[in-house]
Amino acid sequence: EGLKYDFAVARGIPTVSVRWLVDSGSERRLLPFDNYIVARPEHLSKVRAALPGPTAVGPGSELSSNNATSGPKFLSGTVFLVDVLDRNVVDPHDYELALETLGARVVARYSDEVTHLVCDTQGVPSFALALRD
Repeated sequence: EGLKYDFAVARGIPTVSVRWLVDSGSERRLLPFDNYIVARPEHLSKVRAALPGPTAVGPGSELSSNNATSGPKFLSGTVFLVDVLDRNVVDPHDYELALETLGARVVARYSDEVTHLVCDTQGVPSFALALRD
């Protein structure tokens, strides 16, 4: 729910659960979105109709290795902070590994360079900072 969700639905952009990120990182390829779609029932058909087929950076494509001849990774240029309160529910290391595998840089503290925040609750201190920015 919220502005980002509404923006995505209006443009037919799939909204997926964070499990897609972790599973794609584990398999070192971008998995199809089908089993990871998060959408209100009234939006589901519109989002499913817009799902892309396999492309260079789409679902099913292999993730780049770290050699100089490979192309950019899916999350290249992004900076993530993984901030969780309940480490018994969410293992931040799983998210960090998946994000790095997909090409993101993961940082330990919030700063103005953070482009994305992964958190288990809005109660984490970094949430208020990200909302402010």
